[in-house]
Amino acid sequence: MKPRPRPRIVHVIDSLGRGGAETLLVGLLPLLAAHYEIILVTLTADSDFPPEAVVAAERHCLDFTGFKSLPRCVLALRRIIRRVQPDLVRSQLFLSSIVARLATPASIPLVFSIHSAMSADAYGKNRHALPLERLTYRPRHSVIAVSNEALADFDRHVGIKGKAFVLHNAVDEAFFSGARAAGDGMPGEPIRLVAVGNLKEAKNYPFLVQAVRRVPAGIVTLDIYGEGHLRGPLEAEIARHRLPVRLMGKSGDIPALLGGYDAFVMPSLYEGFGIAAAEAMAAGLPMLLSDLPVLREISHGNAIFFDPHDPESLAASLRSLPERTGELRAMAERGIAICREYYRRDAYLAKLMALYAGLMAPAPDRAGRQGPTAD
Repeated sequence: MKPRPRPRIVHVIDSLGRGGAETLLVGLLPLLAAHYEIILVTLTADSDFPPEAVVAAERHCLDFTGFKSLPRCVLALRRIIRRVQPDLVRSQLFLSSIVARLATPASIPLVFSIHSAMSADAYGKNRHALPLERLTYRPRHSVIAVSNEALADFDRHVGIKGKAFVLHNAVDEAFFSGARAAGDGMPGEPIRLVAVGNLKEAKNYPFLVQAVRRVPAGIVTLDIYGEGHLRGPLEAEIARHRLPVRLMGKSGDIPALLGGYDAFVMPSLYEGFGIAAAEAMAAGLPMLLSDLPVLREISHGNAIFFDPHDPESLAASLRSLPERTGELRAMAERGIAICREYYRRDAYLAKLMALYAGLMAPAPDRAGRQGPTAD
């Protein structure tokens, strides 16, 4: 058989909605396509990206419509794998990983990704999720986690059976290109805060609005970029108290927008990595973050931390911002340096390719190979 010019990878993901995992993948596809033949498979046809941005040799949709369609999706993916005979199968997100594990034969390496704190994001929301995870995960499968905390959470609840790697997410170069030393604000003007993330419970935006309520007028303003089912209640709370908070909806150009703000705030109850925080840090914004181990990990402690269950904890920090402009400026400069050292896309790609090479090595070599670990 004639050797392939490039290894072939079947990449499975739930959809191409604009979440952290999806944005990372779409941004990497043109770079991956230079080294691999990518067969992209999505569970649903949902997409927030223009077709020309999704670079793949083939694209397939499994038409997932709910739990009852799972067996049909497994069979469809199995047929794709049998036809294209990939060198590797890579899955991202929970449902895609379940489908990929059930469809991929033992002769083909499979690596799945963990992008969140699964105990809170999946297992705590669906009583079938944890049993499904344990039932389908095999020692021959490898796992890539986006943070040490995400991997530790998975190990506590499922137990690591095979190879496991930590590969911190990469930040798109567009965020670095607009980097500036923020934190000065305008004399006599409110400090402009920005938050980025879907309007859902995990992002804890009702808490954020409560904290802003406790801050005297004229100290801060807040814009929130994202969409979701909490828009109605948030709008009502903002209007009721006439708060300096705007819900900005979705935006496809966050890198350009961040330059118009003085600081970034993330009040999340849990995160797997917190890509929006890393992006803001790369863009030169000082950060106010929930005091979560994972956010301390990805920020290297370079933030003002608050208790995400106590609005006064954040409100006190917000009230102090006008007197801390020098600290904010230094924090912004450190943040840019941290992101340049740890979250550049070219470094991420090199580590990912080294990992793939180890997993795709001939069987006698695989057992002794190890890919990249934590940064």
